[in-house]
Amino acid sequence: MEITSDLVFAVIGWIGAVLIVVGYALVATRRVSSHSVAFHVITLLGSLGLTMYALAIAAWPNVALNGFMLIVAAVGVVMAWRVVKGLRARNQLAMSEGPPAEAGGPS
Repeated sequence: MEITSDLVFAVIGWIGAVLIVVGYALVATRRVSSHSVAFHVITLLGSLGLTMYALAIAAWPNVALNGFMLIVAAVGVVMAWRVVKGLRARNQLAMSEGPPAEAGGPS
């Protein structure tokens, strides 16, 4: 079987579709949060694959839809990553200060 660019883009499109469905299933079954970096990365990669396929076959409405999803997912990755960085910094600060003093006890 000859590997053509049509076949390559079709495979990329199918992988993208599977990633979108997997991401949705993970959120729907509460395995990951819709605010997580993992969900947004899965959505970003899926949207990228579907956008590439849509561009290859000149399906302009799909290019617009999946391109928009790609942008939203990229913003989601950045926002979720900032939250993770903030939580890590807060945890490191709390650990460097030692355990909290107990209420009502000597300070």
